[in-house]
Amino acid sequence: MRAKESSIREYKARINRIIDFINNNLSEKITLEQLAEVSHFSIFHMHRIFKSLVGEAPNEFIKRLRLERAAAFLKYNPEYSITEIAIRCGFNSPAAFARSFKQQFGISSTEFRQNYFKESKNSKTVNKPGKMKISSSVYVEFIKSKNYEKLKMKYEITKMPSIRVAYLAHLEGYTDAIGGLFEKLCRWAGPRGYLNNETKVIGIGFDNPNVTPIEKCRYYACISVPENVQPEKEFGILTLEGGNYIVADFVGKMEQINVAYESVVGKILPENGYQPDDKPSFEIYLNNPNEDKDRLFKMKMCIPVKPL
Repeated sequence: MRAKESSIREYKARINRIIDFINNNLSEKITLEQLAEVSHFSIFHMHRIFKSLVGEAPNEFIKRLRLERAAAFLKYNPEYSITEIAIRCGFNSPAAFARSFKQQFGISSTEFRQNYFKESKNSKTVNKPGKMKISSSVYVEFIKSKNYEKLKMKYEITKMPSIRVAYLAHLEGYTDAIGGLFEKLCRWAGPRGYLNNETKVIGIGFDNPNVTPIEKCRYYACISVPENVQPEKEFGILTLEGGNYIVADFVGKMEQINVAYESVVGKILPENGYQPDDKPSFEIYLNNPNEDKDRLFKMKMCIPVKPL
């Protein structure tokens, strides 16, 4: 139990360092690379871990804090123009600030200032925006993940062998076109004797769609093949490196997959004293969702891990 609690504290400490960094640099440009460096997680996994523990993606969290800080400036600092406030709160342009502010609060920044100026002027307790802080440890401590219990995934942390695979690459996002790649792959593999009861159907998503623009996400449709198989035209060959993996059984709809990954990397791994390793994760598919009456995906999610 002590080891589990220590691991969870370590995860929270790393996320708290991110929150402290964001809070102290709201007026500056903040990149995902900086947040990954602060937390000592890879960008790919940092995003999912942060969302798992905090309940918001890093960019959403940053944007909300900037807007809340701007709202406080509007209320309590009438000497600042709206353009000055936009720049002080880290927005690239007044136009970008105006769009974001109205989306968040339902009214323009000018209307907000007019509506609340009298209230702020008469208030006896005025918080100065430049000194506003987020209590990061408390913030993370009270976030509750509502989706994990619904998934109830079985998992094991195990040593997996290397797997040699043939693949077709799809570099234009996680789209329905991927299904056609598997069909093409099987049409190539069948006559060559590569399909049998031991063949594994595997997908590798190299990018997190919450980090990389969806249309640029890279995906490999794969099947396991014997060691002597060589590349042939567009059919590439690679070896998935063996080692320690968490293997989680997932059954659910497509829109639940990302939640499942967040559950594994943000909850299950720290509870077991592990963190994601910097190698590609992959999925071993156990069915064809297009042939399932409920369009459910049945798969084993394989995420490489290392001790925390």
